[in-house]
Order: sequence, then C-alpha cells, then structure tokens
Amino acid sequence: MRILFVVTNVGVAESYGPMCLSAIAKQSGHQTRFVRFVPSAVAEIVKEWSPDVIGWSAFSGEFAAMAGLNDALKRSHRFVSIFGGPHPTYFPEALLNHNIDYSVVGEGEVALMKLIDAVGSGSDGSEILNVLTREKRKTELYPLVQDMDSLPIPDYEGYYSACSFLKDFPIKLFMSSRGCPYNCSYCFNHQFHSLYKGKGRIIRQYSVGRLIEEVLFVKKRFPLEFIRFNSDYFVLTRDKWLEEFCEEYPKRAGLPFSCVMNPNNITDEIITMLKGAGLKSICLAIECGNEEDRKNLLTRNIRDETMLDAFGVMHRHNIRSFATVMLGLPGTTFEKDLETLKFARKCAPTAITAPIFQPYPKLRLTDYAISRGHYTPDVGGKFNSVFYGKSLLNFSEDVKRKQKNLSDSFGLLAASPFLSKMTLPFIGHRLVMLPFIALNNLLSMYIYQTKIFPHRLTPKRLWLNLKAAIGYFSRIVKT
Repeated sequence: MRILFVVTNVGVAESYGPMCLSAIAKQSGHQTRFVRFVPSAVAEIVKEWSPDVIGWSAFSGEFAAMAGLNDALKRSHRFVSIFGGPHPTYFPEALLNHNIDYSVVGEGEVALMKLIDAVGSGSDGSEILNVLTREKRKTELYPLVQDMDSLPIPDYEGYYSACSFLKDFPIKLFMSSRGCPYNCSYCFNHQFHSLYKGKGRIIRQYSVGRLIEEVLFVKKRFPLEFIRFNSDYFVLTRDKWLEEFCEEYPKRAGLPFSCVMNPNNITDEIITMLKGAGLKSICLAIECGNEEDRKNLLTRNIRDETMLDAFGVMHRHNIRSFATVMLGLPGTTFEKDLETLKFARKCAPTAITAPIFQPYPKLRLTDYAISRGHYTPDVGGKFNSVFYGKSLLNFSEDVKRKQKNLSDSFGLLAASPFLSKMTLPFIGHRLVMLPFIALNNLLSMYIYQTKIFPHRLTPKRLWLNLKAAIGYFSRIVKT
C-alpha cells in the first residue's frame, strides 16, 4: 500500500516518530513518502501520488488545520486517514467533528501495522488495540515496546527526500531513549504514565551499540557534524550504559554532541565523563524563577540552590547551556515573569528561550487554570501552533503585550542588565521593542550555531541561517 506521512513543519528538528513508523511500514513491504505540513504541498502530492493511506502526525497547535485539510482532501480524493501524535492521544474526542477514519493512541509501531494490514484486507480494524474511530471511543493499549534494539533504524532517507534543508543541515537529531521519569504539570507525560500503567517499563533505552550504529548510518549518507540527543533525558545517574557510552562513542562515532538533562542529575563526575566523550552543550529547563511556583505549580522539585549549582558545574567545565523558562503561568503576575528574568540572569546560561504557557487540553496545569478561573476553554479549541504566541489565559491585554515582548526579547535582556534596565519601562510597547526583538533573534541564531550546536559556517549556511532568522522574526512579529 501507498502510505503518505504528513509531518509538522518544525524547522530544524526531524519528526522522529513518523520516521520510525515509516521504517516499519517499509519493512512490511509498503511504499511510503513524507510531506511537510504545507497545505499546497500536501494537496499536490495527494493528487500526484494517490496514496491509499494518509497518516497525520498532529500536535495540538496544528490539529485543527490538519484536520481541516484532511476533510477538504476527503471531498475530492479517496484515501484512509489515520491521525496519531500527542493531540489524538490525549484529546481523542477531537476526531468526532472531522472526517477522520482512525486515530492511533500512544506509541504506534504495533497498532499502525495491524491497522494497515486490516485496511488492505478490507477489514474495519475495530478489534485492533490503540485504535479509535467515531464509533469506537475507548481502547486498550498494546504493551510498550521494551526491546528498543528490535526496532529498525528510522527512515532518514525517506524523510530527507521531503526535507532537503534538513538533509543538508550538518546538525541532526537522534533519540537515545523513550519515556520520561518526571511528571511536570505542564507536560503530557503524567497522562502517558497513566495510559501505560502496567504495560511495561516507561523508560527504555537503545543499547549503546545500537545508538552508535544509527549515528554511523546517518553519518555515512548525509552531512553530519554535530548531534542533538533529544530524548527527554540522556543521563539520570552514573551507570553501565553511561560508562559504555563514554568509552565507545568517541572511538566509533567521534562527533560532538548536545543532550537534555535535569539539573538534579548534573554533577562534576557525570559532566567530566560526558565531556570526554564529546559533550559540548546541555539543554535544560529552569521554567520559572520562583522556587515555590516551580515546586507547587509546575511539580518540578528543583531548589534554586540545585539549579545554580548545575549551571556552576557547566561553567567550570566549559560546557555551554541552552535553557528554557515559561512566562504567563496561571495564577501568576507579570512581576513573577520579571522574577524569572532575574533568576535566569543569575544562572547565566549561554542561550535561553522563554515561551508563553499554552493551555493544551488535559494538562494538569490547564485543569488548574480552568478550576481557578484563569482560563476559559471555550475559545473554539484553537491553540498557538508555536509556544511563542500570546497567552490564551485570562490576563489583561496590557499584561499579554508585556509577556509577548518579554518572551521575544528574553535572551537579550537576560544577558544584558543594561539593556534590560533601558527597555523594561517600554516592555508593553511593541514598536519600541521591535529593534531589541530583532537583535535578540540574530544574537540567538548566532549563539545556537556557534556555541550550542557548533559547526562549520560556510557562506551558504550563513545565508540560509540569515534567511531563517528573517523568516522567524517575521513570524514572531505576526503572532
């Protein structure tokens, strides 16, 4: 069968889940193709290729637009539509208002292949676990795949054939594990843990050998100078996996890399080991500058002292840091956002980004916002497709403008107390802040390319980065 995967247009990050599914589909003898979610491009390939099945990988921010395009294509083309990803998993009732044939809940390797086989044989697939329809509203789930090494290498070739920029981009994303041990209130992981309770270990790692095999597979076929290990966590403690990785990776792969870590797990011992293996930068979350809010509102039990110690370890070892914070948390004030700015300055990350909290369905933090009257969910089910749009909570318009301008200039103001002092009196005025927002955008792009994910900057890459910065700035201005 012909299967078309429609994936979110996420800039410089591969759509790893659909790539895994495509690899399994090809292993079963099916033809697959990818297309980024640009309506005209999707319509063109559907007309040209006539897929039997279209698989849509939908985040909450894109679901309405994806479902709308699916409905429009259904009126003029014959295909079976399957939606998967975070939004169909945690908000399955959303498919009721659209012409969607199936929704796959949770991890889809087992369910999707069974469903494709059922579709090919003319069955309705209603008996398959993880699968929902408009008639079948509940389902049991297959156990989680425990042996990660049993999965094929993701379909990089197919994906890059539709994403030439990422194919040629020398920084590429890899996943070393699945599952997250934490239950932050602003993330879907607490729902994932509930869905899969009793269905196997949540935390599952590729073996070191299998991970290196995948890196070498990509290195042999595509430009690759720097690796982003983008799993929810890379290291929790010193264990046999870490020791083997730090011994084998520099000998066999030998590429610099970044990874994601929790401040509670950053120690001199672990950073010394990872630096010896090629670690250049760490992505980690501060989230907010108020310790009580971090603990009680976000359920992140990380003390200020622990956070500052983690950044101190990275500074001592000359490891760059890319931090995130959130603005516009429910029940807080703009003064709390400024408190976050001051705390971020104390941490002194190499780069920092400050998205605004988005009340996606069924997050514990969203439920809290609704229960306290901070959010009215009857706004048509629309969510910002990126985390940098204005808040949807019940803040005043003046506060929303201030949040947006602070978000768009956060890195610059965190790095420069002088510019912060100069601009904060005008933080609610968009036109005044635009030059600083533009400067923040250019500075951030430079830091990411030279400090966080360092690679050779050829004239062509500089030009592409400049175009990307201009495009990103124009999108920010419009949101």
